[in-house]
Amino acid sequence: MATGGRNLPTGAGRGSLTSNSDAENLQPQQQPLDQRMSYQGCYTMISPNEKKRQEIQRQAEKETASYQQYKEQKKVGPLSYVGTAGGGAITEQQARNRLIQDNKNPSLRQREKREGYKTEQKKKEEEEIELKRKKQRDLADKNKLKSHQTEADKRNKWDEDRRRKTDDFLSRLERKPNEDRQSGKIVCIKMQQS
Repeated sequence: MATGGRNLPTGAGRGSLTSNSDAENLQPQQQPLDQRMSYQGCYTMISPNEKKRQEIQRQAEKETASYQQYKEQKKVGPLSYVGTAGGGAITEQQARNRLIQDNKNPSLRQREKREGYKTEQKKKEEEEIELKRKKQRDLADKNKLKSHQTEADKRNKWDEDRRRKTDDFLSRLERKPNEDRQSGKIVCIKMQQS
C-alpha cells in the first residue's frame, strides 16, 4: 500500500491500516498479557491494564483515607454559646462599640494613630524633661548644701582665729600690767611726760 507517493511496508507509518491478523501477530510481543488490543474498523479499543487499575485504585483509597484523617484532625470542636454578642466575655453594647471602632474610616483611624503617637512622644519628652529638671534640682541642692557647709567651715575657722587672737591679746594685756609693776618707774615717767 502506498501513501503519499512513497512505498512503505504494510503497517509502517502513521495512520496506516493493518489487518487484524497482522495486529494479532504483533500483539504478544508489544503488549503485556493483561492488556489486550482489539481493532474495531476505524478505531482500536484497548482494554484496561488490570494491575495498573488496581494500583491506581489502592492509591486513591489511601489518599481518601488520608484526607478523611486530616479532616478529622482539623475538625472544629463543640462550641459553647453563652448568649451574649462577643462570646460571653463582653456585653452586646461593648461588642457593638468595638465593631464600630474596627469599621471606622481608615483615614480617621490613621489620624487617630498619628495623634496617639504624637501624644505618646510628647509624654515621653515631658518625662525626659522632668527627669532632667529633677537631676538639676538635686545638683543645685547639693551645691547649695556644699556652699552652706563651706560657709559654716569658713565661719568656724574665722571664729576660731578671732578667739585665738582675742585670747592672745588678753593674755598679753594680763602680762603687761605685771611687767609694768616690775618696771613701775618707767611707766610712771612715761605717763608724766605725756
